[in-house]
Amino acid sequence: MNNKKGRPKEFVEEEAMAVAMNLFWSNGYEKTSLDDLIKAMNISKSSFYQSFKSKRALFQSSLGFYFHSNCNALSEMQSQYSSKMILVGFIERLVDELKETGSVRGCLLMNSGAECYSKHPDLIPVISEYYDAGIEQYQKLIEDAQKKGDMKNPMDAKKIAILFYSSLTGLSSTIKVGASEEAVGAIVEEIKRLID
Repeated sequence: MNNKKGRPKEFVEEEAMAVAMNLFWSNGYEKTSLDDLIKAMNISKSSFYQSFKSKRALFQSSLGFYFHSNCNALSEMQSQYSSKMILVGFIERLVDELKETGSVRGCLLMNSGAECYSKHPDLIPVISEYYDAGIEQYQKLIEDAQKKGDMKNPMDAKKIAILFYSSLTGLSSTIKVGASEEAVGAIVEEIKRLID
């Protein structure tokens, strides 16, 4: 009887992907080197190339991992909270992150778009694809909140979704430049008014 076992994997790909995503999120695409990735992911260079092909390919996969992780988290939230509560939660999470850590990372997609727009325009179509999918997710939440009477804003749901996403990004940027608590509070109030 053959009791030989298959060769154990050197790493768990999903865990390595999460590490890579967070490294890109913290440092940006350009400032994250291949050596940084290999060290943080705790894998050999040969394993890296075998599984992820290149830094560029890994970055694209990281964007997908980020988006789908958020979709999974959203699905879990929808089983517990109303769409309106989830939207408000997105706003409050940014403020809580600031209070707890003293800074905010913002949205990986928006951060990447801002960085790659002029330096790596070939990556923009991929970022744009996930951005559009993100708008669609916000739109569904807004449509549901409007349908249930939790939102009184009569504006088209897609327009609200675009403004909401852009406003969250603006809030992150405002926090990053060291705006006062009063300025941050004023923006939060206006974003909440948008989904009221």
